[in-house]
Amino acid sequence: MDTPRHLAALLGDDQGAIMQAPGHLDVAVLHQGHAYPATAPVVRELAGYLDEMAVGPGVRDCLLE
Repeated sequence: MDTPRHLAALLGDDQGAIMQAPGHLDVAVLHQGHAYPATAPVVRELAGYLDEMAVGPGVRDCLLE
């Protein structure tokens, strides 16, 4: 349930929320190398953010790691 909020945070200006989002996504969407049902839709959303350059460079680098 928190995943949409964390995705939205990546597009916002709350630096604390932006910094928390990748950690949440790592645990909720792809944890220890295992994909979950939410993995594909979240990856599609993140790819759109990266393609549109909607996130800042630091966030972009973190998501691409």
